[in-house]
Amino acid sequence: MDLDSGEVVFERSEDYPKGVISGRLPGTDIALGENWFLQDSRDYVEVMVRLTRAATLELGAGNIAAIGTDFTNCTVVGLDKDGHPLGEHAEFRDRPHAWPKLWKHHAAQPYAERIERVLLEQEIPWFRDYGRNVSSEWFFPKLLQVYEEAPEVFDACDLYMEAADFITYFLTGRVV
Repeated sequence: MDLDSGEVVFERSEDYPKGVISGRLPGTDIALGENWFLQDSRDYVEVMVRLTRAATLELGAGNIAAIGTDFTNCTVVGLDKDGHPLGEHAEFRDRPHAWPKLWKHHAAQPYAERIERVLLEQEIPWFRDYGRNVSSEWFFPKLLQVYEEAPEVFDACDLYMEAADFITYFLTGRVV
């Protein structure tokens, strides 16, 4: 948008090449369970590069003051000690738990229910103020699923991030 007038001067979106991953891991015979929904973090970078190129070609790099991004929460990305998504490593490409779990990944439902039970049993006061519900779409049930079902993947990760935070980290090189 033009910083003086507020007029939108460039806006574009692009679908991820692999899109929503369900059924099988791409390029493998590895079946994903029911309610599994993943993404390929390489798609994030590929699309960001394409969109940035399109913007610079149309507007000129010197006319771009900021880039806005958006994700649907909570898509979870596991990173290695160098800040690279674990699912991009060759040794983890065949490990579904190493790939980013999309917000609508509902295979973590049993873990959401487990967290919810603990909060209810311990009568955590703030929990009732937040609806007395834990969703499989949230960060912690997905993390608990990885911990329980693929501890070697969990242990290989240095940091788990929400995808919106990851793309900001990718663009800036800073975890904030």
